[in-house]
Amino acid sequence: MCEKCAVSPAWGSLLALILTLLTPSLMWADSKKKIANDIDLASKNFVDVIVQYGHAPSNDNAAKSQNHNAVIKKNLDVIKGVVMSIPADQVSALVDEDSDITFVSPDRSLQSTGYTDAFLAVSGDLSKASGWSGQGVTVAVVDSGIGNADDLKDSLGKSRILYSQDFTGQGTDDQYGHGTHVAGIIGGTARSLPALAVS
Repeated sequence: MCEKCAVSPAWGSLLALILTLLTPSLMWADSKKKIANDIDLASKNFVDVIVQYGHAPSNDNAAKSQNHNAVIKKNLDVIKGVVMSIPADQVSALVDEDSDITFVSPDRSLQSTGYTDAFLAVSGDLSKASGWSGQGVTVAVVDSGIGNADDLKDSLGKSRILYSQDFTGQGTDDQYGHGTHVAGIIGGTARSLPALAVS
């Protein structure tokens, strides 16, 4: 190493001190990227959050959350996560402790935007007024499969799916939900929807 390139002991100590002070703040900044902006991290109030992991949550993950006074309320296997109640000011500390966490977001309440609007948007009112019911029409859905949904059964509980074909070797049941969703749009009975939308 050249003499001009060498760092004096004083500068070396100062550099080590700067790195020591800077490292925790850099780690904290990185953990903030894993937390939704609308969580008030200064609040001591409990908040319900959805915590997503890089793998299915384990007992080790649960133990780490309990270290921060969190209570797991529900498992969300589909997204490899859980719903937990935790003091908001503990969220950052939990993310710092548990490197398996990929994102934390509030368990936001959701509501329908109104089926009636959608019904009108696709001119469902006009087809109904014209007497078009879809009776006698058969539609092929080539998708991810079709699940056993009540919305696709007749009034006696018999499935309205006439035929299923497996092209993948994984069966005809819907592993992803998309095919069932599409089939519901085409031929669902709308049993679970507001009466106003279908009356």
